[in-house]
Amino acid sequence: MRVAILQNVVAPTRHALFAALGREPGIELTVLFMAQREAGRSWGGTEPLAYPHRFLGGVHVPLRTEGGYDVLHVNPAVVPLLLRERYDALLAAGFLSPTAWLALVASRHAKTAFLLWFGSSWPAMGLRSRLATPLKRALVRGSARVVAYGALAREQALALGADPARVGIALNTTDVRPFAEADREAARAALGVDGPVLLWCGRFVPRKRVDLVVSLAARLPAAELLLAGSGPGRDEAEREARVRGIRARFLGEVRYADLPTLYAAADLFVTRAEREPWGLVVNEALAAGVPVLASTGVVAARELVPDGGGCVSDDEDELTTAAEALLASADARERARSVLPRITPEAWAAAVAAQLRRAVG
Repeated sequence: MRVAILQNVVAPTRHALFAALGREPGIELTVLFMAQREAGRSWGGTEPLAYPHRFLGGVHVPLRTEGGYDVLHVNPAVVPLLLRERYDALLAAGFLSPTAWLALVASRHAKTAFLLWFGSSWPAMGLRSRLATPLKRALVRGSARVVAYGALAREQALALGADPARVGIALNTTDVRPFAEADREAARAALGVDGPVLLWCGRFVPRKRVDLVVSLAARLPAAELLLAGSGPGRDEAEREARVRGIRARFLGEVRYADLPTLYAAADLFVTRAEREPWGLVVNEALAAGVPVLASTGVVAARELVPDGGGCVSDDEDELTTAAEALLASADARERARSVLPRITPEAWAAAVAAQLRRAVG
């Protein structure tokens, strides 16, 4: 079965997924990238890729968002390519770029099964998102199958008109093995920490609510807070940490290859975003055996955090109580790590391959 994936940009979080899908029996995979990189992302997009791929020529229109780096991709070259190659199936990652709409039309003419890889778990918010709803419905309904990130994304696909019999789940993930294998003692020694450590990773933008992370850290005075990332709100977060008198280290941008060491040193991972379509940081933390404290806005936490391996709540008192219990627990790290078999690249690839075979079937 000849399969293509339509992906917006080269992303280190997805390399292992694509490589694993390419190893699935009977699947010959090519990844079609709309662009090599996007402005505002720290990813270089120049690393060697261990799977067949092509870069599509096109126009890339930046869009102003809270995160500051959304891009609308227009790649007309996808049409003649799909008509020429006539893949058995095309898995489109996302639906808000015109390239995905062009690919749907071209797939129909090429007799290629079009599958939508669907991550949205929240109803439309904001004018642009609401205006795009009819396009989302058309793409969802026009897909042979929908591959949802998780149960909540599946609910949104159904709300947009997907046939329940044609919606499957492949839990969204990344290459979690480096996080599972990092040496905790060596990591803590390298960072010079000897007490409880809270970790946050992400972009300093309003919806990430770093202020709530700082607020929670202030209620755990014995712990040190490590914050990795950059963004326009970093200065404000540093001021808030000073005002509250907490021990906090702002690490700036951390290379993706160095993140496993950072997670290994942590005792708790904290993410209190208002709205997170998924949140791969949760996968990374749990794989590293780090219990997660999260808001209900973080979809990955709602889907993945096991009993005894974290707490998902918007109540700071509840999160504080859970943090104290988790720090004192003898098995919290093992409970957190118990989800690992469900979130490996191979688990994702097997679930996607099953959907592809049903679509082509």
